Amino acid sequence: MRFESASVINVYHQPVICFFSLLILITFYGTPVSENHKAIGGGEQISCEVLGVHNKLSDKNWKDERIGLGVQALLTEALYQCGMFKFVETNDRIQKKREEIATGMWHGKYKKKDFSLLIEKSENEVLAWATLLYFGRPQSELSIGIVHRNTDAAVIRIEITLLQKSTGKKWKATGEGKSTTTASSVLFTYQDDKVKLDETNIGNALKKAITDAVDNIVKEIQI
Repeated sequence: MRFESASVINVYHQPVICFFSLLILITFYGTPVSENHKAIGGGEQISCEVLGVHNKLSDKNWKDERIGLGVQALLTEALYQCGMFKFVETNDRIQKKREEIATGMWHGKYKKKDFSLLIEKSENEVLAWATLLYFGRPQSELSIGIVHRNTDAAVIRIEITLLQKSTGKKWKATGEGKSTTTASSVLFTYQDDKVKLDETNIGNALKKAITDAVDNIVKEIQI
């Protein structure tokens, strides 16, 4: 009888023991959270994809699609450097498709509905894109005696947008960058199928504008 009584006690206590074991595991390790429910800026990097750049400039010098791909690369680098996002390597086929999307955005191919479909099809949790708003090239001259100095500047204003798919949260920020040289410079230089932004006044201004906007978004996320 004592043996049977002990068996009954064990049977009734097993669910209780399991419950407390689960509670202890949750307390120490936390509940499993999928990437789709992680908070941006919560300490873990979240997968991100930069779709491309909307070009709102009417200047014909900015029509080349290689410029859009160059700006896309600068934004990807800036988001990676902030430490909140990770960018998954892709195969050649996927990379080619992404370049086609970025080229289409640069040329204004996608309407609002089409753009929404691009967002839905992406496998990444956070999507980012830029809108190029303004480009100015103020010039000035200064003469003191026999010394004559020309100043060539580039001013860029750009808007960056981040969207978290699972929550629908969206962040926007505008950044401005200015770069100045003491001599006239070409707008863009190209090598093969890429624009070399590192070697131009405009490239420096673009980097500053993008960094400014990304920094503002990071500050807003961390509030």
